[in-house]
Amino acid sequence: MRPVQEADVVLGQPLASAVFDIEGNLLLERGHVVRSAATRAALLARGLVREGAEPEADATDDSTTRFAQDAPLMTSLVMQRSVFNGMRALIEALDTLQPRLLRAASGAVPALQNLNHLVGRYAEEDADAALAAAQLADPDAGWCARPLHTALLVRLLARAVQRPEPEIESLSIAALSLDLLLLPQASTLRQTLAASAGLEPYRQEQHPLLAAHLLRQAGVDDPVWLAAVEQHHERLDGAGSPRGLHADALSTGTRIVTLADTYCSLIRPSPGDSGLQTREALRSLFLGRGSAVDESLVALFVREVGLYPPGGLVRLASEEVALVFARGRNTAQPEVRRLLKSDAQPDPDRIRRDTADPHYAVSEALPTLSYRALLRGVERLWD
Repeated sequence: MRPVQEADVVLGQPLASAVFDIEGNLLLERGHVVRSAATRAALLARGLVREGAEPEADATDDSTTRFAQDAPLMTSLVMQRSVFNGMRALIEALDTLQPRLLRAASGAVPALQNLNHLVGRYAEEDADAALAAAQLADPDAGWCARPLHTALLVRLLARAVQRPEPEIESLSIAALSLDLLLLPQASTLRQTLAASAGLEPYRQEQHPLLAAHLLRQAGVDDPVWLAAVEQHHERLDGAGSPRGLHADALSTGTRIVTLADTYCSLIRPSPGDSGLQTREALRSLFLGRGSAVDESLVALFVREVGLYPPGGLVRLASEEVALVFARGRNTAQPEVRRLLKSDAQPDPDRIRRDTADPHYAVSEALPTLSYRALLRGVERLWD
């Protein structure tokens, strides 16, 4: 084994060789595409590759081909010192893992369980940094950033209502696997799965049932996990899908997952849609309380997440632009760091502003996509 070298990890290109840690645990498999500079730096600092390993001919094949070959799957992810960078690494790991789950590959479920465990550890160590990393994830990583974001919110809300720890783990991992059948890689599997589950022809509103069916095929037998996946599009008033269940059939855990997933679907950008600002999304949840989502959970959700969650951008009464660094004691008064001064000049020091001071009160939320150039290097704020 030899240390990873600069040429071994090129951003945006598949790894030509698998990367291991010093104990021989597989960190990233051959073909994984590293998109984060922080992940690359971590691999260069402590990663190892097999001495004399030659690039394999299919290292640049498309993901569907690579995953069909059932090559060794990562079973160990390293807990990073930086929660922010660690969450970014998990986004990349989930990008590799989700297509494995689609094919019920050997080891895929244990790998997802390990990833879910790390989500919990990062949330316990610094929930604000973890939320910020999910909020600020590149929109191109949306397929994997959204389920991780949902899992974090599920953990916060489930803990706030004092659900048992095993249930929290089950609900969190359900959030990571809700939309497997909506992934681009699933297009060739949907009809086959629908037929095997007795649901031919496939309709999109059936995707929760098919995802649960797929997870059962992969060996999942956790009833809390499977119920949350199957029912996350149901509504309290019975107007949801795929079965039109009513409130009395939906557990508190399932309601938590539905609320977190609904919120993330509203705020996260998608092709052709920039997403809602957080206050607008929360207003939408309030309008749907009692019919679509649980009314008591909505109020608690606002208290736990805040009107301006970590990773969001806001304009202050001083006409400065700031980054939300952490949740505050008051839902409308988050902790912030200034990015732009009132004269629109960047603030290299990113000084704190007290939003409890009327002069620096939050006046509005801002779209992150419009200010991405200001966000370079912000991960260092959470180191």
